Amino acid sequence: MAEEPVVFLTGAPAAGKTVLARALLRRFPRGIHVPVDDLRDWVVSGFAGPSAEWGEETKLQFRLAEEVACDIALRDQEAGFAVVIDHNQGPPTLDRLIADRLAGLRVHKVAVVSDLETNLERNRTRANKSFDPAVLEKTIRHLNPMYRTEPIHEHGWIRFDNELNGVEAAADRLFELLNSQR
Repeated sequence: MAEEPVVFLTGAPAAGKTVLARALLRRFPRGIHVPVDDLRDWVVSGFAGPSAEWGEETKLQFRLAEEVACDIALRDQEAGFAVVIDHNQGPPTLDRLIADRLAGLRVHKVAVVSDLETNLERNRTRANKSFDPAVLEKTIRHLNPMYRTEPIHEHGWIRFDNELNGVEAAADRLFELLNSQR
């Protein structure tokens, strides 16, 4: 049996990472989706949310959730699951995390992009957050252009436009791309 992949999806908030991750994983016999934001939501007291000052507590909570996501990926991939971690951290930070926590595994690195207006509209209409997603608009306006223009391919990242022909077609394209890299 071929080793199932570990895929790291990044991109601006509301770029479509979660929907794409779930659609992609339905193409594997066994798949697990690990959204880093969900792990951060486990904090019951003292949560440093996205609207908080980006201080030491916020950094700590992000780092812990990122490390736990990688721990889950290691265990589940070893058990035969395809794993998709979804997180909106920048590629340089994720490259360090992958090197530190997923050393020895082949990790597919995918930056999910959409046009800015689609990205903002998705954010305005989503209901899957425990906070008002409007606080993310400034972040989206900053990150969306970066993910569309930065030379991330130089570090092994694939820029993936998930808007063409809907999510199922995008998941099919990404599945084919991952299979071609095995």
